[in-house]
Amino acid sequence: MPVPGKDRTRRGSVDELTLAVLRAEIAEDCRVLSQTATLARSRIGAGTDPEMEACAFQLARFYNIVEQLALRVAKAFENNIDDEQGWHMESIRRLSIAIPGVRPAFFSPELVSDLQELRGFRHVVRHAYELSLKSNKLGPLLDSAERVATLLPPACDIFFTSA
Repeated sequence: MPVPGKDRTRRGSVDELTLAVLRAEIAEDCRVLSQTATLARSRIGAGTDPEMEACAFQLARFYNIVEQLALRVAKAFENNIDDEQGWHMESIRRLSIAIPGVRPAFFSPELVSDLQELRGFRHVVRHAYELSLKSNKLGPLLDSAERVATLLPPACDIFFTSA
């Protein structure tokens, strides 16, 4: 049921109920992100091929969660996504800018570099026919995932305080 006095159909406006639901969903996404970053780190183990593959899977899963979180925000505030298939290529850039009168930036500058690295890695994992993983390449990605898992919850709090 809509909040009385609020127009839920107006582009760019988000009512209190939608904002509360979005905030709860994103809090849950952040919780799962944290668990996934921890799981990815534990999966690399001694760096055997199966361990690195398990780690890579968790890192790809990690970015999938970030992407779905970003899609939630964009849909809630902007009310349309022109091309959901190709949107993932633009999601980081799009949500790192403020849209005056609509929403503040969602991703802080501190997150953007790590998110780009994780997005690129997820793309390789998804589309590679043959993939040779190296623990020295996965280490920095694990560091990125852990930074994102640490920095994203406070960034979300700032976002919702400003929204």
